[in-house]
Amino acid sequence: MSLLNVLRDSLDLTGAKAGCDRGHCGCCTVLVDGRRVYSCLTLAVACGGACVVTVEGLGAADLHPP
Repeated sequence: MSLLNVLRDSLDLTGAKAGCDRGHCGCCTVLVDGRRVYSCLTLAVACGGACVVTVEGLGAADLHPP
């Protein structure tokens, strides 16, 4: 199961969107251990023990560096 499906369907975190399902549009981008990944192309089991941050977990300070 993709990370996107787990986030949206199992955890009800709907900030990451399903767009192209090919990693081209970036709608599903999340941070996994600080790296940007396309959650539609990432297997959820590959993220076991990793820190996954979606747009819901970002605050205004995180979006604009000083």
